Amino acid sequence: MDLSKTVNLPYTEFEMKANLPLNEPNIIEFWKENRIYYKALNKNKNNNKVFILHDGPPYSNGKIHLGHALNKILKDIIVKYKTLKGYYSPFIPGWDTHGLPNEKAAIDTFKIDRKKVSPIYIREKSKEIAVNYSEIQKEQFIRLGVFADWENPYLTLNPSYESIIVKSFGELYQNGYIYRDLKPVYWCYECETSLAEAEIEYKNKISPSIVVAFKLLNQEFLNKYNLNEAYILIWTTTPWTLPANVALAFKPDSSYVIINYNNNNYIISKEALFNSWQLEFIRKGEYKILFEFNSNELNNLKAKHPFIDRESILLPADYVDISDGSGIVHTAPGHGLEDYLTGKKYNLPILSPIDSEGKFTDEIDSLKSIHVNQANNIIIDIIEKNRLLLNKGNYEHSYPHCWRCKNPVIFRATYQWFLDVQKMKDKLVKEVNQVKWYPEWGLIRMLNMLENRPDWCLSRQRVWGVPIPVLYCNNCKKPNVNKVLVDHIAEIISKEGSDSWFKNDSNYFKPNGYKCMYCSYEDFSKEEDIFDVWYESAVSHLSVLYNNLKFHPSDLYLEGADQYRGWFQVSLITSVGVLDRAPYKAVLTHGWVLDEFGRAMHKSLGNVIDPMEIVEEYGADILRLFFATTEYTNDIKISKKTLATIVEIYKKIRNTIRFILGNLYDFDINAFDLNIDNLLLLEKYILFRFKELLNEIEGFMEKFEFHRYVNEIYDFIVHDLSSLYLDIKKDVLYTYAKDSFERRSTQLVLYHILKSLLIILFPILSFTCEQAYKHLKYTDSISCYLESFPDFNNINFNLDEINNVKNIINLYKSSLPIFEVLKNQGNFKTLNETILKIYSNDNSLLDYFQNNFKLIKEIFRVADIELSNSYNFANLKDKQITFSIGDKNYTLFIDFIKSNYLKCERCWNYFKELKQIENHKVCNRCLDVLKNVGIVI
Repeated sequence: MDLSKTVNLPYTEFEMKANLPLNEPNIIEFWKENRIYYKALNKNKNNNKVFILHDGPPYSNGKIHLGHALNKILKDIIVKYKTLKGYYSPFIPGWDTHGLPNEKAAIDTFKIDRKKVSPIYIREKSKEIAVNYSEIQKEQFIRLGVFADWENPYLTLNPSYESIIVKSFGELYQNGYIYRDLKPVYWCYECETSLAEAEIEYKNKISPSIVVAFKLLNQEFLNKYNLNEAYILIWTTTPWTLPANVALAFKPDSSYVIINYNNNNYIISKEALFNSWQLEFIRKGEYKILFEFNSNELNNLKAKHPFIDRESILLPADYVDISDGSGIVHTAPGHGLEDYLTGKKYNLPILSPIDSEGKFTDEIDSLKSIHVNQANNIIIDIIEKNRLLLNKGNYEHSYPHCWRCKNPVIFRATYQWFLDVQKMKDKLVKEVNQVKWYPEWGLIRMLNMLENRPDWCLSRQRVWGVPIPVLYCNNCKKPNVNKVLVDHIAEIISKEGSDSWFKNDSNYFKPNGYKCMYCSYEDFSKEEDIFDVWYESAVSHLSVLYNNLKFHPSDLYLEGADQYRGWFQVSLITSVGVLDRAPYKAVLTHGWVLDEFGRAMHKSLGNVIDPMEIVEEYGADILRLFFATTEYTNDIKISKKTLATIVEIYKKIRNTIRFILGNLYDFDINAFDLNIDNLLLLEKYILFRFKELLNEIEGFMEKFEFHRYVNEIYDFIVHDLSSLYLDIKKDVLYTYAKDSFERRSTQLVLYHILKSLLIILFPILSFTCEQAYKHLKYTDSISCYLESFPDFNNINFNLDEINNVKNIINLYKSSLPIFEVLKNQGNFKTLNETILKIYSNDNSLLDYFQNNFKLIKEIFRVADIELSNSYNFANLKDKQITFSIGDKNYTLFIDFIKSNYLKCERCWNYFKELKQIENHKVCNRCLDVLKNVGIVI
């Protein structure tokens, strides 16, 4: 007789080796073919519970990187969790498709000279690139296991979306938030377009540093101080802006001085003379303070431009720093925001003699067609020849650069369209304070950003984008913007796309009988500028939430922390401007994904890790588990070493799933009802622990603390399930009669726990849980995702029973170190061959153990237990433990000794006596099993 064939060995086709890179694509096909995402949506559609996470659109100009992977996986975890909780939670993915990066990519890829081809050709090629990469990214996100309405994504190039962009502009205009003005803006001469604040990045740059003299022209001032002549000193790092100089700004009501230096008289602030590094050359030479006076005396004085036949007026300005430079600021309203504000205040001319390529126009004949970078040295030479240059050198400082081409930008005054952020700031602040921010510091960060936010330049001088819907009257030259006109243009674009603007003349976009709103003229020209690409993504909430889903605001926005400056902020501005409310109820941010040394990933460093390479080597579930176990609100370091750790965690989870599946091979859930009162104590206990787990993890997920969610589940699997319950129940599962109450009740509990584990882990390990679910018999759905999040709150437990089991488990855990020491000394190999000896001088405690004798023996898995109140302290002093029942603590001693019991050849447990069957010795329980199956008569 082969006893090994009489035990209930586990069996399952759920493999130990995951082979995720091979198996995951098959699961994706299953999800696609069975439309699992859409079935889950329909299942919850009438539940009256809605949760909307609005997807911020990634830019479609390349394959995804780890930042994209992190972002979409985090979103996927939340949406899947909410769906399993019964929420109707559609997730509409989107792509940002217009803008300079794809236009430049098209020009480079197809070798286009953009000044020799039509805008339509550039747009066609730009669209090819945008659509191609949005498709590539879509397939990569799907490969990561991300569920979404992939059949109906939103692309900013879709005509329906473009029409929303156009309409929203009209609504903002109607609400008083749009204006057009000649104003200095960030200008990239390489990309030939204006830039918004969000498109600027700061890097160090070496600029020329010069101190220049402007000759004072007011004789009355000179006479007062008995001077023949005097000069105003200024310091600048942008000599190329001097041709646009029209004023010199001083700090009002401050101490200024007239000094004599190298036989010339110069006017500077007293503070700058003694403290500014720019005037150190004066302090190192010989100078004399002739007079000190109040700066208000300078008001409206005139000075001669150092190389142009023009006067510069001296004006007060509070922003002047009297300890920096000379304390007097060269002011060119066409090349700086503060300069512009001063110019507006005092009605100064706004000169900006620079074209779109950064070259001087014929307004400055001597510099015509010369680039600003080359003009610096030319201007310095002219000033030096005029004997008005006091000092020159180089200065390294932080300077704005174009986010796309990485070149320095300039301030250039041009007519642009602006969104008046200042006008709505109070509303913005009010809305921000009503939003829930994760982490909490997001609130302060957003408020600080809004405080310093300038008006938003909406216009761009490129062709790949949505046109600004404005017609200019060819008579009065005024821009026409109104609801009738904009709605008409939006209607055309919704049908024909924004290409129609570039294919047709202005008459095509005029409503029938339309005349200029200012002079009634009927002939118009079209606006040539397009919208800032940030504006396009900023109105996604109007298209997706307000128009499509009919749910606004969104429950959650989730993006990288850089989007406080970007998408979070611009979406807020457009939403408040159009709907008078924030587009989101809560905002959650994540950090950057860095290499193992904490460095950002760059091709130049050779440290870029492709997420798809991780997927191909390890599987998407490993990457998903990695991100879920991190505190992602901070920056995340990733390496082979960290992934190896995740692989080990994954293996423990998978092996536990496999073990349970293997022991359910002959179990029919339909033959049993879960009646808690009929279960044995350990079954009740493990179900109670699982109920506790469910309540804990739901709180973590609601706060988006995924690492705590996963850690709690993992801790339950490893410590409560594998190391304790399953270890104890192996004997029942393997050696008890197949249909015994003990075995079937264990299987019943394992079935419910496994099914629930697969559901709660599905948002993280979607592929593995789906695969395991297919091996779980008697389920109601074709997919784990169509199940509902488990709820054990309707199961009531006798807490006295549960606490009693907890007490014995604590006794077991406290005793294990003593057992390990004795085992390592060679006294025995396994627990089941030992006798557990418990010593205490408290007879009531010994009675407690006697009453729980069977439970203790089951949990400890020992051959026998002996209780005694007689012991030698000297022999047991290293075996003392503390044991608690409720609030009462006891001191007792634990010992393990090797028994002389006999080992059952079937169950391998030890007993005082065994029965002989043929040539085998078995215990009474195993004998009964063999009799029940007819092996022994």
